[in-house]
Amino acid sequence: MKMKGFKKALALLLILVACLALTTQAFAAEYTVRAGSSIKVAMSQTGDGGMDGNVTVSGGATATYSSSEAGGVTGGGTFYLYNSGTKTVVATVSAPSSAKIGDVYTVTFTYNAYDGNGNDSGTNTVVKTVTVSDKDSSPDGVVGSTGEVDYSKLKEKIAEVEALNPNDYNQESWDALQKALENAKEALNSKSQAEVDDALQKLTDAINALVKVDYSALDKAIEDAQALGKNNNLNSLWLTLMDALKQAETLRVSGDQAAVDALTEQINDLVKQILAASGDELCNVKIHAVWPILFFISLAVNVVLVILVAKKSNRRKMSRRDSTPLVDYDISDDE
Repeated sequence: MKMKGFKKALALLLILVACLALTTQAFAAEYTVRAGSSIKVAMSQTGDGGMDGNVTVSGGATATYSSSEAGGVTGGGTFYLYNSGTKTVVATVSAPSSAKIGDVYTVTFTYNAYDGNGNDSGTNTVVKTVTVSDKDSSPDGVVGSTGEVDYSKLKEKIAEVEALNPNDYNQESWDALQKALENAKEALNSKSQAEVDDALQKLTDAINALVKVDYSALDKAIEDAQALGKNNNLNSLWLTLMDALKQAETLRVSGDQAAVDALTEQINDLVKQILAASGDELCNVKIHAVWPILFFISLAVNVVLVILVAKKSNRRKMSRRDSTPLVDYDISDDE
């Protein structure tokens, strides 16, 4: 009887040990994450008062931090929470795509708590572990529930950028966009949703920061300039006038009065025709159209006159030279 009682007690003890082991394993596996996925690990405090401290994640995982109070978490995972009610600090833990099953990440919350009167309860430390597994599991929330990375929005944004015309934007903002685009394309190979989302945000920010180049004034100037050349009749008159002015250079020294008079009449007639043809082309105010034409005519005539004056001056210099040929001369001939 004693033996049977011992066996029963031993069996009961083994069952209790097994249950305890299962409970321990279940607790240890409370937070699990797949490679390339993310889960949330949270720490909360109830009641009035507040808490301040920091949260760190070790073991090779990356993390972002948030809290139940706006602005409650600052850079580096430092937090200051003083609102009434439940206060929560959350670490979103992301396992790298290279993580192996069994890898462990440690999330440590170190903080001081204060009651409603501001009394410090001392320093508290809460440690939670996250194990890399074949599934995502967290009582605080699963971020990458499927373990699959969603590239769809990033691909759409990349296509949007590639459809843009680089000539529409200034060089500095376009270069910044290209840098963000290169980063986005690299993120298409990432197994981390956090990295993909970050690349998407940077690319979106770069698009919003693009600065357009204003070509409207240049386009208008080109349009106006092209309009001046559409009157073929006016262009022909200008070319004929320039040929007549070139002829004037020769006739100025020809001594042919009839030819000079004919060319003079031709030039005057061409000027009248140009003024008549360009009155509506260049400007609605006729006097404004006349002055540019007169300027160019005056310029052309003055060029011709300068050439003629220069030639006449050279002729005068030539005529003043002593053209008497040199002969042999002996001073003794004068004695």
